[in-house]
Amino acid sequence: MAERKSALERAPERPELPMLLERAKTAVLTDDMLKEQMASFVHGNAPKGSRITKDLACRALEHIRVRDAHGREYASSVVNRARRHVHTGARKS
Repeated sequence: MAERKSALERAPERPELPMLLERAKTAVLTDDMLKEQMASFVHGNAPKGSRITKDLACRALEHIRVRDAHGREYASSVVNRARRHVHTGARKS
């Protein structure tokens, strides 16, 4: 896991932050951008010294299987599930 900084210090002022947050609300991610972001998250959170490469994380995203509420299993791209979550505002239960 990545080294974490202490949260005991007050965060620095970021006057541009409200504008960036508003811009992010309307940002549209392509499938490729979302896949890259998720692979980066997986790779960045891999244990130190692991053999998980960013390419391996990217390929693994294509092989995730999903089960619906009735237990039926589907081969599904994580990108498509994440896109549905982002666009509908659905929450994971």
